Amino acid sequence: MRVFLDDQPCNSNAASIGDAIAACAAMAEERGRYVVEVVVDGTRLTSEHLESQELTSAKASEVRLSSAEPAELVSGTFAEAADALEEARAIQNDAAAMLQRDTQPQAMEKLGEAFAIWMSVRQAVQQGAQFAGLDLDTCSVNDQPASETVANLSKQLESLRTQLENGDTVGVADTLLYELPDVIDQWRALLNHLREAVRSSQT
Repeated sequence: MRVFLDDQPCNSNAASIGDAIAACAAMAEERGRYVVEVVVDGTRLTSEHLESQELTSAKASEVRLSSAEPAELVSGTFAEAADALEEARAIQNDAAAMLQRDTQPQAMEKLGEAFAIWMSVRQAVQQGAQFAGLDLDTCSVNDQPASETVANLSKQLESLRTQLENGDTVGVADTLLYELPDVIDQWRALLNHLREAVRSSQT
């Protein structure tokens, strides 16, 4: 089984895909890097693949792994989160329009998608900051601590849930159209600030 780490042959006596991944991950960590991609026989493995014992215990002709430095990894995560917020903006606008047309089932589906994005973005900020050693209490954007920006999102989403439970579709639509866009702008500014902080910490 041929094994490569960052396009360089990895001298490993791995007997399975899982062994190859573990060996290369250890080598990457020794260099202060982390594995970010695994390709087996030309197929990129997803997190679901990596959780499959049947797959990781199997053999392959070739296993290629790519690694990244922590700062590069976190910066990339923050960039992806910022892009996801623009997707959430479009979804929220669609949901508001559906509510105004009284097509609630479709609107609820869209809201579910938007909520899922917000949860993943919040998780990315919290975990990314922790991974990079950034203190959200001391990081601030426009004189507002990052931790407060995170807390405000929780309040905003909780308010939306309350409106939904009360059947206040007009209020939900207004929140989506007139309040959450500002929240998205705040979070994009926060993510850009955190990316710069990560870069600065590495120079």
